[in-house]
Amino acid sequence: MADGTVPAASPTSVAPSGDDAGVDDTQAGADVTAAVADIWSALLKVPRGEIGPTSHFFRLGGYSLLALQFVDRLQTELGLEVDIALVLGNPVLADFVAALPAVDGAGDLEEGEL
Repeated sequence: MADGTVPAASPTSVAPSGDDAGVDDTQAGADVTAAVADIWSALLKVPRGEIGPTSHFFRLGGYSLLALQFVDRLQTELGLEVDIALVLGNPVLADFVAALPAVDGAGDLEEGEL
């Protein structure tokens, strides 16, 4: 504006549009991490507060049959279909979440992903 004020709808305050509207990758990642930690807590019978990004599934008491149950819970609770190899190869919480395949808005894996 001529008087030097910035209008209320400046570019920094405009909401995103299109496919990215309302999507915050950092928040989405935190939500998935929290959901995975909740499942671990229930399966491993470990208090939720003791599970963090560097927690190790097997060092917390996990074993192969619990890993299979974990894969099943990911499917039923989060709609994520992952192979057991992803769990076995990424037993640290943060590594596992980072290794998850991309998911589109409908919960389907994007083409070319696991």
